[in-house]
Amino acid sequence: MEKVIIAEDDPISRIIIAKAVESLGYMAIQTSNGASALELVESNPEVSLVITDISLPQLDGRDLIKLMRAKPETSTLPVMIISGAVAYSEIREVMELGASRFMPKPIDIKEVKRLVPLLISGDGLESKPR
Repeated sequence: MEKVIIAEDDPISRIIIAKAVESLGYMAIQTSNGASALELVESNPEVSLVITDISLPQLDGRDLIKLMRAKPETSTLPVMIISGAVAYSEIREVMELGASRFMPKPIDIKEVKRLVPLLISGDGLESKPR
């Protein structure tokens, strides 16, 4: 079973995303901060996708992407950002850091369900990880 890590500090948003992921037949691994998300990525080589917010405690989404892209074993793992930070400069920054997709909040469940399988298969990548 494909595993998807969901890093979101808002418990309601995290549950909504997890339920959408699980409805597609994937295993959702939930965490509320970026540091534990990085630990989960590093300790689960079978993870197929990371969904993260930008603003997270301990390690924000930007730093999570930077650290993932710096390691060969996680450098190409797809990362989808779901965030309320929707300024053009913030979106551009996370995409340049190596995010695969950006989706603004409020969460669009239909779009999550459409994008997750595409990102896992590699067909939904807007930017190629560096």
